[in-house]
Amino acid sequence: MLTCCLACNNNNKDHHDQSTDTTTTTSSSTANVTTAIEQSRPVNMPANIIIRAIAKGDLNKDNLADSVIVTVDTAADTESVTLKVFFATNNGYTLAVTTDKAVTPLRINGKDGYADGNDFDTATIFNGVLSISEQQLRGHTECKFRYQDGHFELIGYTSGGADAGTIYTTDYNLMTGQLKYEEVKQETDKTIKKRDVRVKLPQRPKLEDYQPGETEVKSGDVDVFL
Repeated sequence: MLTCCLACNNNNKDHHDQSTDTTTTTSSSTANVTTAIEQSRPVNMPANIIIRAIAKGDLNKDNLADSVIVTVDTAADTESVTLKVFFATNNGYTLAVTTDKAVTPLRINGKDGYADGNDFDTATIFNGVLSISEQQLRGHTECKFRYQDGHFELIGYTSGGADAGTIYTTDYNLMTGQLKYEEVKQETDKTIKKRDVRVKLPQRPKLEDYQPGETEVKSGDVDVFL
């Protein structure tokens, strides 16, 4: 039996075409995939598992609505975040990917440690691309994954944030290698650094292996971590 979780919040915006609702909730479950995705909260949901998002859309170009479910384990010291991708079939769903590394834990320093403001934001599917967004204390990131060559590969990365009076923005297209990086002084709105370079990684990170902040991209005086 495959496992998965579901809950819905109708107040979120709709994403049409191949995208779907991204929802947050305070309840969760471990249950049959078809029951969890298509119906309502099964009675055997563990109370410590919180569903933060559900997205539906065609990810593997078979014209069937696949599903992505993001959950938080509130019993874990770091409140780890698990992301699961289910491919739809004519008979239900099959688990394609499961990872607890692709999203930063909500309490990376533990429940008794320093709260650094990390929080999962959304997971969406649009035009066959899975987007995962996170919020930080003074910034945000968005990672885009596409299913190709039998894996979900990171194809796009954007981030923005502020530190010590400077605003940083990064926009990286891993397919073309185009990396745009900019630093702006917050008080004066003056550009300190602006770069538009080409950097091709020898291998694009796969969803099942990806961990935020672990992939370095460097060119000249530009050094970013995806």
